[in-house]
Amino acid sequence: MLSLNKIRNYIPGIILSVLIMLISQLLSRIIPVIGSATIAILSGILLGNIFFHSNIWSKGTGFCEKTLLEISVVLLGFSITIQSIITFGLSGIFFILTLIIGTITISMWLGRKLGFSKKSTVMMAVGNAICGSSAIASIAPIIDADNGEKGRIITLVNLLGTILMLGMPVLVVLLFKNNPLKQGAVIGGTIQSVGQVAGAGSILGIKILNIAMLFKIIRIMFLAFVVIFFSYFGTSNSTNEKKIVWQKIIPWYVIGFLLIGIINSYFPISKQIILNAHNFGTYLEITALAAIGLRLDISAFFKEGKKLALYGLGVGFSQIVLSFIFIKLFY
Repeated sequence: MLSLNKIRNYIPGIILSVLIMLISQLLSRIIPVIGSATIAILSGILLGNIFFHSNIWSKGTGFCEKTLLEISVVLLGFSITIQSIITFGLSGIFFILTLIIGTITISMWLGRKLGFSKKSTVMMAVGNAICGSSAIASIAPIIDADNGEKGRIITLVNLLGTILMLGMPVLVVLLFKNNPLKQGAVIGGTIQSVGQVAGAGSILGIKILNIAMLFKIIRIMFLAFVVIFFSYFGTSNSTNEKKIVWQKIIPWYVIGFLLIGIINSYFPISKQIILNAHNFGTYLEITALAAIGLRLDISAFFKEGKKLALYGLGVGFSQIVLSFIFIKLFY
């Protein structure tokens, strides 16, 4: 049970994130070509690194980044149906599966070449292949990773995800101009965290956002298999005895997203409810994206060192190349 004092700690960051969301929505009407998602992310990064880097904001922005974003993902379930998922067919599953295998293989190989420990390479591989820091949090206790290693890799994966979040929308538009399916599939198949996928998808519109989130959900559902694999082969220790925390592997918002999608597929839901869910989800999502920007520490780019930066850029570049190859192969 949260005390009143603890609740007060959340208020400044929440208010700041909501204000940026509201201003972004207003500015997007003046310059619609940019969009509220892009404005919120970039404004958050700028303001967070210049003015609002005090700890007073961190509790509230952390809540917005995580909880509000998760709720917005659940509400996206009103925009999809089982029938729309089936249209992706086995091609979508194989596209994601080959990307996961390719990303893990290259991350492990490149990490060894650069001299990183096996535990660091496993966390880097799983974080980039599945869902960023959430995946790292799931795999770290299984392979007995220490907090120092875990913190460095989480920072690197988040920084890489931010670069891809801002860069991938431009790339997919240039390469797949009139193909929303390919645009959404590549964004959902490559970018690291759920929030970063939401940010990149929102830049290109609701249709591509929905497709990207579907492909992202497919990635997350593979996390259980990846964790089980590395629980046996992740290190030389007998880590298979470690307890797998299933709540971390199958997040509640993934279950909620799928349940609402199923309900939406087989039971009539009024258009007004769907519209209200969409609008409310959009407000939550833009608020979360503002918080993501506020929490991004640009100075971290320069603190991690050249070798770690090279590792991140190498993995990111490989993911982009693999996604373009596999999307042409399967679609």
